[in-house]
Amino acid sequence: MNYKLNQCRLRLAPDIESRQLQDGTRLLKQLHRADYIALDPNERHIMDRFSGERTVQEILYDLLTEQQCPSIRRFYVLVLHALDHGFLENVDDPADPSPAPELVSGRRWPVGWGLKTALVSFLAFVPLGVWSLVEFAPVIPRTGAECLTVLLMVILTLSVANLLEGFVLSGFGREVYRPRIRWDLGVPFFSVDTRDAFLGGRGCQASVAMQALSVPFLVATLACISQSQSALLAACFSGLALMSPFGDTPAHNLLHAMLRKAYHLPRCATTFLSKRLFRHLFTPSSRLKEDNYLVFYSFYAIVWLGLVILLGQVLLHDQSGLLAHKIVFPKDAWAWPVATLVTVVLAALLVGPLLCQVWLFGSNAYALIAPYWFPTERRVAAPGRQADASPSVDTVAKFLSDTVLFGGLTPEALSKIAQTMRFVTVDKHTVVIREGDRGDTLFVIYSGETEVAREDEAGEPRIVAKLQTGDVFGEIALLDKVPRTATVRSIGPVSLLVLDRSEFERVLVEPLGAEKVRTIIQVCNFLRNNKMFSEWPDRELLALAGDFAFVAPQKDAVIIEEGKPNSWFYLVYEGECSVTVQGTPRAVLRPGEFFGEISLLKGTPSVARVTAGERTCRCLKLGKERFLRFITEDVLTGVIIESTMESRMDRSRKR
Repeated sequence: MNYKLNQCRLRLAPDIESRQLQDGTRLLKQLHRADYIALDPNERHIMDRFSGERTVQEILYDLLTEQQCPSIRRFYVLVLHALDHGFLENVDDPADPSPAPELVSGRRWPVGWGLKTALVSFLAFVPLGVWSLVEFAPVIPRTGAECLTVLLMVILTLSVANLLEGFVLSGFGREVYRPRIRWDLGVPFFSVDTRDAFLGGRGCQASVAMQALSVPFLVATLACISQSQSALLAACFSGLALMSPFGDTPAHNLLHAMLRKAYHLPRCATTFLSKRLFRHLFTPSSRLKEDNYLVFYSFYAIVWLGLVILLGQVLLHDQSGLLAHKIVFPKDAWAWPVATLVTVVLAALLVGPLLCQVWLFGSNAYALIAPYWFPTERRVAAPGRQADASPSVDTVAKFLSDTVLFGGLTPEALSKIAQTMRFVTVDKHTVVIREGDRGDTLFVIYSGETEVAREDEAGEPRIVAKLQTGDVFGEIALLDKVPRTATVRSIGPVSLLVLDRSEFERVLVEPLGAEKVRTIIQVCNFLRNNKMFSEWPDRELLALAGDFAFVAPQKDAVIIEEGKPNSWFYLVYEGECSVTVQGTPRAVLRPGEFFGEISLLKGTPSVARVTAGERTCRCLKLGKERFLRFITEDVLTGVIIESTMESRMDRSRKR
């Protein structure tokens, strides 16, 4: 991480508004930028450390010595986000607190109301409006004046809905931003930015959405009372717009406010609907953390599309004869354009949602079958893509000798592997392997750089790592015959060495042994889940994994004897280990915890006796020389081990 950032002394900016929720979440608002962030209890614990007195590095050091220390990646992501969005400021070089030029300052309106009024209006007008629409079905306009009336009523309904949203925001003590005229729905209407509902909590967000949704049903009720067919049709159109599940609409905001579990969860259900719905339905083992929001949203979106199709079908069926007659035999100059316009609108209501449903079905079906029928790597690694200017066998063999996975092979074996590998090139932004695909190929990056992304449960890709020259990917799927666990995409032009499954097993697994290759990968995965190694680059982690060895002591077997020399560093991989000092039980070590570091770092006999616990126990051990080398390769790893050692020695002295 950037050295300059580590030496900064940061503190919370003074222009911050804070609100604490009952579940422990803290909401922050940057007043000058109108930007927001939600902190869970762990993130709140991190942010509370920034008082401006200590550097970022010192704060991270303290956090890493705690029992519930954060992920280093998570720490820096939070700090950088807070710094970029004005929640943290540099004490030695404070940021300019002036408002962002593209934002207009918010204002709290003098009139407003809260949850009760919004809820009562929603519960009262929605049933009445639905009854009005069912009992008095809307009729399409027949004249230009009626079309204009419908258009004006739609504009009025949308504008009033946005106006009332501002009143509800003010009733919750929140500010209204950017009142303006919008055109994105095809008509001009008054709009406000309701972003400040975020700081008002779920109740505020839900109230704002319910108030807006009640307006078209109120218009439908009034239209029924006044027998206005134009107003009734306008209520239908504006209601469909406000109830749309797509985009930043009141209906989507209401679902998001009521059903999401994590407060800071983005509106990601549309991605889930288009990519992950079938996979969730047809994969029994699939579990979602945000199942209420994602699944119910998908159901609502499909129902909404069906209602739009039904409305278009009913209107077109009832009035098709009249529209056709006016188009073919117009009575006046306005009859033909009005009838044509109405026909186009009704056809769009019918065809548009139908095409959307077909697209959703197709995209979900493709996402479900693509890993089996259309794996990406089949196209990338096809023999016909082999580059013309391939490096020589000797050059490839020498290159492979410097990689972790192939470095232990003899020159003869390396030469044999180099002969079987294909050399391919891909353009920038090319997907080499896709998450979920069935893998049959191993890749070695000969030149260039790629990014590794994993999809979250909604299907949104998240960049988790970058790979560069010499890195190997794709080997896990070949060994364990599991789907690809991530997507690898080229950042720029990339040259790859490709090894097929059959050749992989013949030239690599047979010489090294499947167990050795598997052990390296198992250890690598285990280390990545340990707080000491979670931020290590793949290449360095793979190299370290190759130096660890498994040891499986029997029940109650002595692993380290108190008072005797020790030459190994141990990580508990499985089961438990018991620690005693002079016959007194002191601790029970579980997977991920380590021991043996004191005697290695101090050069003294062991200060405790460590035995295998009652459960099946397996440990990873690392020799002294390699241990001393690896703790000096990564500062943070060394800090964790040293601080743990000092803590254990302090406890031992106190006892």
